[in-house]
Amino acid sequence: MRSLIFTFFMAITQVSRAVAQTEPPVGVRATGMGGAFVAVADDASAVFWNPAGLASGSYFSLALDDNRLQTPDDTSFPHRRSAFMLALGAPALGMSYLSTTVTRAAQPVITLDPASGTNTRLIRVERLAARHVGATLVQSLTRNLAIGATFKLVRGSASTGVVNVADAAAFDASGDLFPARGTTKFDGDIGLMLAGTYAKAGIAVLNLLEPTFATPDGAASITLERRVRGGVSLLVRQTITVAADVDFTKASTSLGEWRDAAIGAEARAARRAWVRGGIHWNTAGGDSGPGAAPIASLGGSYTVYGSVLADGQVSVGSENGDRGWGIGLRFVF
Repeated sequence: MRSLIFTFFMAITQVSRAVAQTEPPVGVRATGMGGAFVAVADDASAVFWNPAGLASGSYFSLALDDNRLQTPDDTSFPHRRSAFMLALGAPALGMSYLSTTVTRAAQPVITLDPASGTNTRLIRVERLAARHVGATLVQSLTRNLAIGATFKLVRGSASTGVVNVADAAAFDASGDLFPARGTTKFDGDIGLMLAGTYAKAGIAVLNLLEPTFATPDGAASITLERRVRGGVSLLVRQTITVAADVDFTKASTSLGEWRDAAIGAEARAARRAWVRGGIHWNTAGGDSGPGAAPIASLGGSYTVYGSVLADGQVSVGSENGDRGWGIGLRFVF
């Protein structure tokens, strides 16, 4: 346990450079709160958001969901993100399977057509399709403080190529257009959660070992960058929770740096229904970057039978922000 705690604090203090792979949108409930979830994580999705959250969460939970987000086709920063999650969680342990795909514009290229004398705008596309199989262990340090870690094998298939900006179909089909190389790497996530009666605070380090996946020709590689994220949540009333998150690391994009911040809320609107909403945006600044690019989300849950809940969310964003949807089922006991 001492070595686990030591690893956690070393990961926070030795933040390495970000290398441009956007985080996939894991968890319909979390996405519906705008991603303000590190200090909320009390169901099976905690294995991704903050493993330590299982200690103060439900006695047993199962989550099955799918999220799909993208920017508009005519944006200057095109990307597609999707995540399928199957996770089991209990106070001391969890199991998970994630299938994630991120396709993004990595580098703009301008070429001159000799025949017409006009410029053609091309973009270099990077795509990483990954399957994560994880096991989560949680240990209570005190009555209110817990530490948890998710150990996982990641099978990543990386590919890259150049497509015409005007051909959105080529961007979407890049997984079929360009050959991919699959490799398997070991990685881990680690988190702390301080839980009180009316408030919680958490911090999580994702992609602790920053696994790198090479493309078939070996000329390029895609790295799952290390991400340090903290959050707080407050139980305003028995049925209302508000939360806020912030990234302590920056990610590089084709337009500039991105550091995420989020606020969100969740409320029980009726005996069988919950509603939630949130917004997240870029705080890294810079006139040449993607800007604040705010993304707003609305979501809800409905008890369809017993302890089984159906989840849904929709997200809308500015030019460089995501738009999309997600659906899922949860069993919470």
